[in-house]
Amino acid sequence: MITNKSTLDAKKYFSISASDARLELDNKISVPGRKEAGNTEPDAEASTEAVWIFQLPASTNPDKLHFFLDGTRVSVGLIKK
Repeated sequence: MITNKSTLDAKKYFSISASDARLELDNKISVPGRKEAGNTEPDAEASTEAVWIFQLPASTNPDKLHFFLDGTRVSVGLIKK
């Protein structure tokens, strides 16, 4: 879930494309998102969902998800259930 906290009057939006997402694997290799998937541009004061698709090599597991937006890096640890 991604929320744009901009006000309706400001009419600003942001975009996180699949090329700005990296999935870090348990072997420390980073895999980029596929370009045709994952783009999101939520309207001001709105939330939206997006799907980023990653091609994983055999016998690997995702460890962290990294997003890059305006020079900021956000990392989220992942746990397999």
